[in-house]
Amino acid sequence: MFITDYIVRTLRAEWLVPSVGSSVDLTNKNVVGGEGSTSTNTSNASNTNHSNSGSVSEELKYHEVEQYHYLMWKDFVAPEHPVGILAFLRRMNEAHSHEKGPLLVHCSAGVGRTGTLVALDSLVMELDDEKQASVYNLICDLRHQRNFLVQSLKQYVFIHRALMEYAQFGSTEQTPQQLREAYVKHVNQVQQQHASPILFTEFDLLSKVIEERKAFTIATSEENKSRNRYDYVLPYDSNRVILSPVAGKPVNTYINASFVSGFDLDEYFIVTQDPLENTVSDFWRMIFEQDVTTIVMLSELGSGDDLCARYWPEDDEEAQHDNVIVKLISSESYPKFSSRVFQVSHSKNGGGRQVTQFQYVGWSGQMGEVPVGTYGIMELINRVHSHIHANLSSSMPAPVVLHCSGGGDRCSVYVCLNNCLRQLRREARVDVFQIARKIRSMRQFMLQEPTQYEFCYKALIEYIDSKGLDNI
Repeated sequence: MFITDYIVRTLRAEWLVPSVGSSVDLTNKNVVGGEGSTSTNTSNASNTNHSNSGSVSEELKYHEVEQYHYLMWKDFVAPEHPVGILAFLRRMNEAHSHEKGPLLVHCSAGVGRTGTLVALDSLVMELDDEKQASVYNLICDLRHQRNFLVQSLKQYVFIHRALMEYAQFGSTEQTPQQLREAYVKHVNQVQQQHASPILFTEFDLLSKVIEERKAFTIATSEENKSRNRYDYVLPYDSNRVILSPVAGKPVNTYINASFVSGFDLDEYFIVTQDPLENTVSDFWRMIFEQDVTTIVMLSELGSGDDLCARYWPEDDEEAQHDNVIVKLISSESYPKFSSRVFQVSHSKNGGGRQVTQFQYVGWSGQMGEVPVGTYGIMELINRVHSHIHANLSSSMPAPVVLHCSGGGDRCSVYVCLNNCLRQLRREARVDVFQIARKIRSMRQFMLQEPTQYEFCYKALIEYIDSKGLDNI
């Protein structure tokens, strides 16, 4: 089972043993099975083995093991965010008990990542019990037991960072019932004109999260300024989309677009601004080069800074942008959104595919405002999700391109709701705070208004009501 940054597997080992009072050669009879139940136990089953000396009674024994496999951690370094590893530790400890025996932890050499995880687990427990923790002393103790545990400075710093985050915020996961209680309390406080309604206070904590400073030198270079709609919504160098050069044109790999994580490995996004007249070709190059098959447009058509210019051709017409040819094949209208299907091909290599665009039409108003109701945007998210998985043609999914005026405001609400829904369906709990925090760390101007954060809670509560999930 995939869960955001990690996967959980249930492994079952089976073997045959002679029953008491009999003897038989069982060499090479060990069997390793696939996925089974989630319990960990050893059990017996009867079996009979026929040999030259007669019948020998045998027993089939098996042992089930849960494996928690963290996927987003390279050797010698540390995870980008403490959020995933802290959640990973919680899941491990929820499933484990001392009666089941020790936890087995391993990585390539069994020192760097292994030492970091073991140290963090011990320090979190120390912090809970004693309200303080000594990173240096604990790691010294660990290194007396195994050399080089916690192998690099980055891992040592990460432990401090993760502990600080745990001490500051603790666990912010909520069950559907807890989510409802928080939202109802917030609404009552707003109605009573409370000075600090609970969700607005929670939102303010997002600004207190300490993140490493990220550079956006490419976006602010003189040659790229004209490619940005706003000078305050820019992609970071570390996760920007890089275009391939076009033969015969000055080399420029820049587009105002950022890779943004989904909830799990099945889905991720490219968040970008509405195409400008001078960046439409760059937009379609990105669509082709990144193998995109789904576009979500969260803005209205029109002219001006806050409206999106039409970047696709009329019915049955073709438009060429550098080497990319775009043709509109079909379109459909729904109550809150419309869809269009384009044929996108390359004039040089002949490759092509269909790309579906979903345009949401129920979101008017200025930056920072939210839709009047939640149904339309939730229906769009579900429709896009169904479309992606119905057309999944490989084990590695292509990114979904989201765009709004500056590529931060509305897109961030969409990503937050999408990721919260995925977690709610997968785990029967949700961490709105940490999902919002992670999104904000990936691109400027993401989830900047408390009303956007409040809207996410409202939409999730209405989804829970519609699905009867209160008691899960």
